[in-house]
Amino acid sequence: MATRGWNDIKGDLWSTLSWLDSEGCTRYVVTDIDKAGMMNSPNIELLKAVMLKTDKPIVTAAGVSNLSDIKKSN
Repeated sequence: MATRGWNDIKGDLWSTLSWLDSEGCTRYVVTDIDKAGMMNSPNIELLKAVMLKTDKPIVTAAGVSNLSDIKKSN
């Protein structure tokens, strides 16, 4: 998990997600920093894995270049 403008790598995504869920977080923005700005499709596997861990809405902020990228996640 990256913080502070992607410059500080620390923490575990899954334990952080579990903690945020338990604290009442209502939605998440998930960004694969390896995909950000590339416009070559989001990390569908990551998004699906996150969706399996929480029932909260997920927004992706990296890699989407067209509607077919979004349809892949369904």
